[in-house]
Amino acid sequence: MLFELKLLRRTLFARRRGLVGFTALAAVLGIAAGVASLIVAQAVATGFQAELRNAILAGSPHITVFRADGGPISNASDLQHKLAAVPGIVSADAVAVHAGVIRGPGGNGFAVVTVDGGATVDVETTYEADIGVELAATTGLNEGSKAEVFLAQKDGELFKLNIVVSSLTRTGLFDRDSTSIKLKPLADTAKINASPNQLELRIADVFGSSRVAAQVRAIAGEGFRV
Repeated sequence: MLFELKLLRRTLFARRRGLVGFTALAAVLGIAAGVASLIVAQAVATGFQAELRNAILAGSPHITVFRADGGPISNASDLQHKLAAVPGIVSADAVAVHAGVIRGPGGNGFAVVTVDGGATVDVETTYEADIGVELAATTGLNEGSKAEVFLAQKDGELFKLNIVVSSLTRTGLFDRDSTSIKLKPLADTAKINASPNQLELRIADVFGSSRVAAQVRAIAGEGFRV
């Protein structure tokens, strides 16, 4: 029999344990409670970390590809299909991202407007839009509220879009929640240029983003930033 088991038997199961037996029992229970508490704390921390990571990554692209000069991507469709075939990439979406200003009943706010790539926007039409909760609070908007969005183009011309808030989005990132506006998929009508100027990639393993990004750089070539 091992020495540890012999010692345990003599201190815990002896007929006359006295103070030594009580002290040993208290020590064993204390160690057991401490180890159990540590296991529970680690499990809670790990679960919280996973939930926080998923909440942040759910509303953000894992890898972004855009031209170094910020211009539209002329071969967006071809590049999108090539990148979608890279192992580890779950989806590749072409979008048009524009800086603008939103005017609501409670005030104005800077906004980053995202339009699904390939779609065009008719300035005479009212579109549904998902906006960040912080931006909604700043401008006094709620679900169903109407607002105006002004987009600046490269030629300096401003376009006014009429939107109705369809939902409020929360990613947990203040910078995104305080500026984000995403227009719903639009019909091919006309007016302002919404050619894709950015590709948003989502990958299966976020911890392997560096490896996937290197492959993306090789495919995109010079003139692009990843």
